[in-house]
Amino acid sequence: MKKLLPILILILIGCSGDEEKWIGKSGDLVERNGKVYEKDYGITKQSFVLKPYSGKYKKEIFEYLEKGTIVNSTKTGKFIHLYPDGSLKMEGFYNSLGMKHGYFTFYYKTGEIEMEGLFENDLEQGFWGLFYRNGQKKGELIFEDGVEQQNKILNSQY
Repeated sequence: MKKLLPILILILIGCSGDEEKWIGKSGDLVERNGKVYEKDYGITKQSFVLKPYSGKYKKEIFEYLEKGTIVNSTKTGKFIHLYPDGSLKMEGFYNSLGMKHGYFTFYYKTGEIEMEGLFENDLEQGFWGLFYRNGQKKGELIFEDGVEQQNKILNSQY
């Protein structure tokens, strides 16, 4: 028994922690009204209850993969979206209320910046830059509380 105890502890440590859980694919997690829950089966697999989830998660959305951290059922901290080939599509931050809050950058599939700007409590704010694949500035958008105030295309290549 004494020899088995260290092995059991290692197994328990290995099964917890940084494991990413899927929404939808494996059935581990469920999304309801923008919140993420984990199925808790209790003793039998005949029924389950939903309990608030905290941990890393990933979700397939159309043609890309979303990855991030959930705290008490809410998207919190840095999130990324990846193209099917694994290249970065978007990166940005969510506040503790699950709202986009902070700097967001969107990328072309080839890795160049397509658009970047600031969110405050889920609303676009201030100056947003738009770029061509070659890095040249395409235009500017200015937002106030999520409403576009100005749209200026600087030059047209297409």
